[in-house]
Amino acid sequence: MKFALLNLDITVPADDCAKMADALTIYDRDYLSPAYGLQAASVEYLKGMSVAPSGYDMSIYIFDRPEGAGYLGYHTKADGRVFSSLIPGKVTLRDPNGKGASILAVLMHEYAEIRGDFLAGDWADGPFIDPNTRSQWDLVARELCDPVQESAFTITLPGGQQVDASNFILPSWFNCDARDVKFDQMGVLRMPLTIAPGGYVIVRRIKNEGSIFGRVMGRAKKEPAVKKIYHEVCPEEWREQMKEYGGRTAKRLKRHRR
Repeated sequence: MKFALLNLDITVPADDCAKMADALTIYDRDYLSPAYGLQAASVEYLKGMSVAPSGYDMSIYIFDRPEGAGYLGYHTKADGRVFSSLIPGKVTLRDPNGKGASILAVLMHEYAEIRGDFLAGDWADGPFIDPNTRSQWDLVARELCDPVQESAFTITLPGGQQVDASNFILPSWFNCDARDVKFDQMGVLRMPLTIAPGGYVIVRRIKNEGSIFGRVMGRAKKEPAVKKIYHEVCPEEWREQMKEYGGRTAKRLKRHRR
């Protein structure tokens, strides 16, 4: 994949934007892609341009101010956006406090979440337990940086300059049974499906969950939780039984019943 970095905030130096593109490419190649088994992507800064030409898979933007309140940046199916005026002092490349309060760190945050959920609509099984209320949620959004958003490490650019790199959760974080492994790049978290100080997750509950099959599921009994779609070809009996009594479908149905 090839990303375009576009700067629409004239107060952010072009030289720093070029370094951000280099940093994002290194971040992806050396950390993010190996962790998630992705083919490495690259980021190119398009100086003086507000729209990327054809040949780029997605654009990420630096704006001065957001359209509304409540976010430093966000990503959608169409692009990623960071709002520089909301970052203390408009620090560009490195927050000396290690909290990721820089334009680059927030840019990496959104970039990593685009890479982890390109269509901005993926959810993973929980349960996620709210550390304050102990209430349980069935699903968590596949946002790779939210749970550890206030921690950052450094990477070195060609020439030796050290810049911010946003911490991110690893695939093991989504496995509620995982133990004795790393759950984020920096090793901040000790358990799966947990959040670090200053982090958060987007969660969802499931009221109903069923399966939709090509013809009929469960011929011998009525199962109101299972939807029916009729088709000329019926699944083999053994395949239906596996779906009813074992495998991922049954486990998901059991897990999400409250």
